[in-house]
Amino acid sequence: MIESSFCFLPGVGPRSEPRLWEDGITTWAAFLARDSIQGIGRTRKALYNDSLSQAQDHRAIEDARYFGAALHQRDHWRLYDWLRSRALYLDIETDSFGQITVVGLYGRGQFTALVRGESLDRRRLFDEFLHYDLLVTFCGGTFDLPKLLASYPSLPLDHPHIDLCFLGKRLGYRGGLKSH
Repeated sequence: MIESSFCFLPGVGPRSEPRLWEDGITTWAAFLARDSIQGIGRTRKALYNDSLSQAQDHRAIEDARYFGAALHQRDHWRLYDWLRSRALYLDIETDSFGQITVVGLYGRGQFTALVRGESLDRRRLFDEFLHYDLLVTFCGGTFDLPKLLASYPSLPLDHPHIDLCFLGKRLGYRGGLKSH
């Protein structure tokens, strides 16, 4: 899916991207192969070519964090097909004082529970996060990740991030995770 995404190019949005697809420009390679594209001037086409070539280079070296920065947060779902095998599903639990008690991690077919006072510390979290290129949460953008960063400020949380709560709302789902 990522090689069919143009929404990270300046001026390409939810209306113009489908027009590219309708015109048969469904991949970066197809865009680059065209000398001109209706509605895109020569200067802008050259700028887009440079951006798409750079994206191809980052994709070739499996640089997920480049796309996490290049794409708007709402479009990180486009990375899932590519990064599924390197996704870390994350959920935290807190006590009544807001202190993290458990960090649940699922990735590569394994579940790990890091428990406060036993296995939960900055070093262990740091090591776990380094093995993955995509984070998947439910309300993680507003709860889990800010809470983790408040408790462990130096964690490497620069991954692309899919928040299923907000993605679900965009798809028309309402209510919490437990209501579905």
